[in-house]
Amino acid sequence: MSTHELLKLDTAQLCLDYVNTLGYRHSPHPEEHLPDYLSLLEWAENAALLNEGEAEQLRLMAASHPPEAYQAFDEAIDVRESLYRILAAHARSSTAAEADLQAFNRRLGEVMAYSRLSAGVEGYHWGWSESPSPRLERPWWPVVHAAAELMTSPHLLERLGQCADPHCGWLFLDTSKSRTRKWCDINDCGNRAKQRRYQRRKRGG
Repeated sequence: MSTHELLKLDTAQLCLDYVNTLGYRHSPHPEEHLPDYLSLLEWAENAALLNEGEAEQLRLMAASHPPEAYQAFDEAIDVRESLYRILAAHARSSTAAEADLQAFNRRLGEVMAYSRLSAGVEGYHWGWSESPSPRLERPWWPVVHAAAELMTSPHLLERLGQCADPHCGWLFLDTSKSRTRKWCDINDCGNRAKQRRYQRRKRGG
């Protein structure tokens, strides 16, 4: 891959990391890794979407404006779920629901209103206009940018896959040469599938 394609790959992975913050989403007991606004902030900080100063300022804002923080968190989950349904449909070679596309485009329009280009050493990069202070929605803005990049990159979309475990639902980019990846992790869902096959053979025997 070229340097540009590798950068796009990193951007796409950010988007998938976000939608995968709900684990085993099709099982009786999904694992929610973003239960509240503070966990969203922590995720964004760990993903290098916020620096320490930005995260602390948003924590203080959330503490002093709980209803607004809850609304921003609710919007973050709405973004995650509509984005998941769009990408999961593509992974199944299906068409995304128009309602999900409209919901995503509304969020994309909101994010673009705060986007700006900033000069860097090697050219220009996306930044954010946050005067006079950052907004509580700020943690998920880069995810929306990343999702738009992924959805307009055919060479990445053709590698989009979904874990074959019916309870898992994780999305991934198949970067293998053979493009035959089936599992989110061969040592996780792949290993469980192997154990189930073994148990079926044992019962059959």
